[in-house]
Amino acid sequence: MYPNHRLLGRVLPGALLVLSLSLTASARPAAENRDGQRDTAPVTFRVTAPETTPPGDPVFIAGDFQGWNPGDPAYQLADQGGLIYEIALDLTVGTAIQFKFTRGDWSKVEKGPNGEEIPNRTHAVTAAETLELTVANWADLPANSTITGDVTTHTVPGFLNGRRVWVYLPPDYHVHTELRYQVLYMFDGQNVFDQATSFAGEWEVDESCETLIPAGSMAPIIVVAVDNGGLGRIDEYTPWYDPGFGAGGGGEEHLQEFINVLMPWVNANYRTLTGPHNTGLAGSSLGGLMALYAVYAHDNVFGLIGALSPSIWWSDHELLDYASGQPKPPARVYMDMGTLESGPTRADGGKGVRDSIDDLRAMRDLMIGQGFVLDFDLMVVEDEGGQHNEWYWAQRFPVTLQYLFPPTPASGIPESATPAPLVLRPNMPNPFNPRTTLRFNLPAPAKVRLTIYDVAGRRVRDLLAGPLPSGAHDAVWDGRDDAGRDMPSGVYMATIQAGPRMATWRMVLVR
Repeated sequence: MYPNHRLLGRVLPGALLVLSLSLTASARPAAENRDGQRDTAPVTFRVTAPETTPPGDPVFIAGDFQGWNPGDPAYQLADQGGLIYEIALDLTVGTAIQFKFTRGDWSKVEKGPNGEEIPNRTHAVTAAETLELTVANWADLPANSTITGDVTTHTVPGFLNGRRVWVYLPPDYHVHTELRYQVLYMFDGQNVFDQATSFAGEWEVDESCETLIPAGSMAPIIVVAVDNGGLGRIDEYTPWYDPGFGAGGGGEEHLQEFINVLMPWVNANYRTLTGPHNTGLAGSSLGGLMALYAVYAHDNVFGLIGALSPSIWWSDHELLDYASGQPKPPARVYMDMGTLESGPTRADGGKGVRDSIDDLRAMRDLMIGQGFVLDFDLMVVEDEGGQHNEWYWAQRFPVTLQYLFPPTPASGIPESATPAPLVLRPNMPNPFNPRTTLRFNLPAPAKVRLTIYDVAGRRVRDLLAGPLPSGAHDAVWDGRDDAGRDMPSGVYMATIQAGPRMATWRMVLVR
């Protein structure tokens, strides 16, 4: 989850900061003394750090009371020895603060016992007191890896000063050595495959591919993910300078590194299919902005685009102005937005529509005006209740993969091919209790079977079995099996087969 810079009213270095949806709204009106000034109280933070903490590394507190600066010397804790660190701060009585501990950078922020992301810490300031706190793990130190399948990391010669590159290979890559594969490039590589390296939660791209590819729900693909530049992320992931933030504008140079250095290396070292119809680019937030920019600026390179919660608002919506002056790119594009994004949440104009959804619809309408056709070469999802963080992107990404890479042969794909996929839309709601609606579009009439499975692959219930016409359809699952018994909380898979096409949803039932 990345901070919304408009909400904060300033640029936050690194954009890897994990913030809750309202950073300042939680503060209560501060108490005032008889002189009309706010009362303060000393609050001591005494922190026990994990044994993995490197000796001599400083520990800092960062919060909404100091601008979320992860390495401000004024907020460095004193090393008391024995992995104990301490700082006393005068804080305003009557406020509720939010904070986290770091080792000077958001790449070294605290994490949970298993290396997982944790919410912001909170404390209501009422009087002088000492807080005894414990840091379980640090983001940059070893934690339990969640990598699934064939994922390796590399340093590509000449690429971004040794920036880490991740490569996922499909299950049959080393079996069918005659085949070549489409490639999906992704931003924010730290968060794509492994909880142990993620700063804000994992996208679970490897788990999704390892489920969908063997099931025949998507084409086997290679995924190449590139770490972001930490403090340089805002500059790398924005095509234009934003005067309001005093930052940005290095996005085109960053893309040139992909095109001129990374992609030739990938093509030389792996069995890839080349050309825009075989090459994807995906990202979220500012990474989503870059993906949409790339399809217009480099449609001869990238033809399969995934933009999750894209920051269309950047630089006063300059993406809309830029795209409107370009011809329709020959591409397939998936883009989405949650209705509860951590971006601007106000509804301007009295329309009752949140600004982020307004932005998505403006981009959708522009693209349709250029000749894109919904559910053929453009898919737009408004995720009811969706927020601006990795958990929601991980839930929607299987739909992204199936739309961009429908089941097709892994080789011999014509450069001009744009096969009409079986289009899934995220089930709503998800998580759900007790029922959820599964929606899909058939590109042609077909005999359809829609089946629910539990996470172990056991059949739970057949929802549909029979012929359906082309067009939009939906089915409701009430959380019960074929015998009418309530199923327990957990992850379930809904698999649809329509003629030769297959696709899969991942759903979470919460009792």
